[in-house]
Amino acid sequence: MTETTPLLELREVTKRFPGVTATRKASIAFFPGRVHALLGENGAGKSTIVKMISGIYQPDEGAIVVDGQRVRLHSPADAEAAGVAVVHQHRTLVDELTVAENLFLGHLGRAWARFRRRTWEAKARELLGRVRLDVSPGAFVGDVGPAAQQTIEIARAIGRDARLIIFDEPTTSLTPPEREVLFDLVRDLRDQGIAVVYISHDLGDALALSDEVTVLRDGAVVAHERSGWDVQTVVRHMIGRSLDSGFPRTRRIGAETVLDVRDLRSPHLRGVSVSVSPGEIVGVAGLVGSGRTELLRAVFGLDPVDGGQILLDGRPFRPRSPRHSIAAGIGFVTEDRKGQGLVLDLSVSDNVVLGNERPLASAGLIATRRQNTTVDATIRSLQVKTSSRGVPVGTLSGGNQQKVVLGRWLARSTRLLLIDEPTVGIDVGARGEFYKLLDDYAAAGGACLVVSSDLTEILGLADRVVVLRAGASVAEMKGSDMNREAVLRAMVAAA
Repeated sequence: MTETTPLLELREVTKRFPGVTATRKASIAFFPGRVHALLGENGAGKSTIVKMISGIYQPDEGAIVVDGQRVRLHSPADAEAAGVAVVHQHRTLVDELTVAENLFLGHLGRAWARFRRRTWEAKARELLGRVRLDVSPGAFVGDVGPAAQQTIEIARAIGRDARLIIFDEPTTSLTPPEREVLFDLVRDLRDQGIAVVYISHDLGDALALSDEVTVLRDGAVVAHERSGWDVQTVVRHMIGRSLDSGFPRTRRIGAETVLDVRDLRSPHLRGVSVSVSPGEIVGVAGLVGSGRTELLRAVFGLDPVDGGQILLDGRPFRPRSPRHSIAAGIGFVTEDRKGQGLVLDLSVSDNVVLGNERPLASAGLIATRRQNTTVDATIRSLQVKTSSRGVPVGTLSGGNQQKVVLGRWLARSTRLLLIDEPTVGIDVGARGEFYKLLDDYAAAGGACLVVSSDLTEILGLADRVVVLRAGASVAEMKGSDMNREAVLRAMVAAA
C-alpha cells in the first residue's frame, strides 16, 4: 500500500431502512496519515457510514475495500481485525473496572490471571505513555475525568493495532484546554501513519484539524475538498444554502428581575450569585467541575441548598423538589436529553405532554383531543420535523429531539428556563433554529439561564455572562467587556 492508496474505501455504498434511504451511492476514501473530516447535518448519513465501517451495518449496495481488497465486515470483530476502531461520543468504558482492564477488555481471556496481572499492567503503562496520560493502570475508570477517559479509549484503539480510528463528536465534554490536548493526540496519530476520521458539529475545529473534508447531505456525498474551505462554505454544502446570522436578537430586557441568586451554597457550590430578567438570556461559563450544572440543579430542586438565597419575582424561594420548581414556573432542559430529558421509546406526543397531564385531563383521564391540539401546536410553532406526532421520539434527529424537550416546557407557560448545554450533538443548521426559538421565548418575556461549554455560543447567545470557578461566581461581563479572552482568563484564574 502506497501513500496514494486508500487504507479503506467506500465505493457507491447504499444503505436502506424501512421508509428511508440512509446513504445513497456514497464514495469516500480514507488514507493513512491523513485526518479526514466527515461533516453533515443530523440525518445526513454520517452515523450510518460509521456503522458500516465498524461492522455494525452492511451496505445493501456497493462495496467496502480495505488495502485494495473488497471485504465484507459482518461484525465489529471483523472491523477490528481489519484495523478499524471507534472513539465514541458516549464513552464505552466500564467505570467499575480498572484502566488496565478496560484497555484490554475482551482480549484478556485466561491471561488476566493473578500471576499475569503485572505483565498486563506493564503493557497498560506503555500504552498510556504513548498517549501521554499520567494515570495508574490500577485506578478505576469511574474515578478519572472525562478527558482522561477519552484518552484511555484512544490508547485502547492503539493497543488493538488500529490503522483507522474514527472520532465521533470527541469534544462534547471537554474544556478548551482539554480540546487542545486531544487535537495534539490526533495529530500524533496522523504523524504515525494512522488514518483518522473526524466527525464534529464544531466546524471550525474540524476544518483546522483536517487534511481533507467530505460533506454529506441526505445520505449522499455532495462535496469533497483537500484544503481551503471556510466554515460558511461547508455550511452551504451541508444545508444547501447560506446560514443567516447565528444569534438573532429581537428581545428587549425588562426592568424587573425574575431570578435573583445570592451567594448560593450547596455541597458543590461555595457562593454563586446571578440574576436574570424577563427578556434576557444570561450565559454561565466555566470549566468542567466549576459548578455550572450544579447551579441549575440547585435552582430546579434536584440538589439541596445549604445557604444563600434564591429570589423568584422578588420573593424568597426555597426549591424543595423539581415538582415544586415546576409549579413555580421553572423549566429545566437537561444536557442529557436522551437519558434524562426524553423517553425515547414513547411518541413525540407523549413526550410533549409528559409532566403536563393535569391540565389536559378530564375525570382523571387525558383527553385525547386536548392532547393532540397541544402537541400539534407545539410541532407547528417549533417546526419539529416529524412524520407524525405518533412516531417514537428516539427516531428524530438531535435538533428535533431538543425542540420536543423545549416544547414540553413552553406548553406549560414556563417563565424561567434553565438550559444545560443546549446544542450538544446538534448540527449547525438546527443550532440556528434553536437559537431563534430561545430568542423568541425571551422576546415574549421569558427568562433564560444557559450553561454552555461552547464559548462562541455563550458569547453570541447571551446578553450577560457569569463565570464560575471552583463552585463560585468570579466574574460578570456584558457589552464590550464580554469577549473570549476575558472569559477564558476568568475561567482559569489567569492574571
